[in-house]
Amino acid sequence: MRLAFLTREHLLVWDKRRLSRFILDGLLDGEGRFQLHKLPLLLKAARNLDYLAVGPELALLRTGLFPNLPGFPLDEAVLAEAERSPLLEGQSLTVAHLPLGFEERKTRLLYAAMPEKVTELLSRSLRLKALEPLPLFFWRHIRSLSKARRFLVLENLSHTIAYFEDGGLVGFRYLSLPADQASPALADEVVRSIGLFGGVGAIEEAWLVGLPEAFDPPPGLPVEQVYRLDKIMPEYALTGEPYLNLRHRPQRIGEGLSRQVQVILLASAVVATMGLLAHTYLQTNVQRLERLYNQLKSEQAVVAVPKTETPQGVGLEGLLSSISARPDRLWFTRFEASREQMRLQGEAMNPYAPLELAQALGARLVLLEEKGGARAGLYTWEVQLGETQAR
Repeated sequence: MRLAFLTREHLLVWDKRRLSRFILDGLLDGEGRFQLHKLPLLLKAARNLDYLAVGPELALLRTGLFPNLPGFPLDEAVLAEAERSPLLEGQSLTVAHLPLGFEERKTRLLYAAMPEKVTELLSRSLRLKALEPLPLFFWRHIRSLSKARRFLVLENLSHTIAYFEDGGLVGFRYLSLPADQASPALADEVVRSIGLFGGVGAIEEAWLVGLPEAFDPPPGLPVEQVYRLDKIMPEYALTGEPYLNLRHRPQRIGEGLSRQVQVILLASAVVATMGLLAHTYLQTNVQRLERLYNQLKSEQAVVAVPKTETPQGVGLEGLLSSISARPDRLWFTRFEASREQMRLQGEAMNPYAPLELAQALGARLVLLEEKGGARAGLYTWEVQLGETQAR
């Protein structure tokens, strides 16, 4: 399994128990904004990844309280909140969220967002199975390792602190000082952060994620035991399902629309499909009937036409001429000739077409009826020419 972690300074690729580091130059512009057009060149070393975690320069990661009411459009509310970020202003977004806890008529969410054009480019070019913000990968793995009731996580890829109680995330924030800076000032910031999260007293465990190099905890950190995740890196791969998978996927037809609109779209698709099937069926019949007509025309030389001493009525040439100039939407399926009469049979989509044929031949229409069922609107007909009309 190939994993990668993208920060503003470097790309770390984990493959076959080996961690590779690639220095990135020019990923951000002078204002600290990500330059999308340079990404394909910078990620040549990250082909065929299974998982990619990206830093705050690319992905927004926040917690927030949202109304917990029946019918409340939570997805739309999270999207609106993400769009308020200056990092993502004026862009189409890919958004995901995860509930952390519930209060009275409130839901506390962890949510993430990225520009849709970035998620689409990354997912397509790297064939990703999962795309997440840093440091969710480490939170998920540490939760599977730790047995402590209360623990915190410091990581130096996006420089965050996260506080957990009873296996659940209570809160996180981005540090103002580098997480791998072992200074009293950093220890003070950690203590203040725990207080903001509601933590009181000593913490059982602190996990330090130091990549690509391990770091020491700041002096005076109020924890009982310190663990370094870099010592465990060779022992694990992607653990569990991603919390907030931002991998791009094509939107299904009707996705995100109201149920009423989806029903209308479904009904329209059914009607269109039925129309296409009917058109295909009619085209098949038209081709079959035209083949019969061509066969009739090619066999005109062997048709036995009775002769009279005083020829009158429609001759074979006139008959074939009338058949060639057949009315629109009329086809022949059968032709019979004897000394007494000739009979023409066929099908038509226009009920007046057989009558026009009979008038042109000076014959009579003896049958005209509409077929039912799936072939409604199709008529069978028969025209007869007696011995006085056919010669």
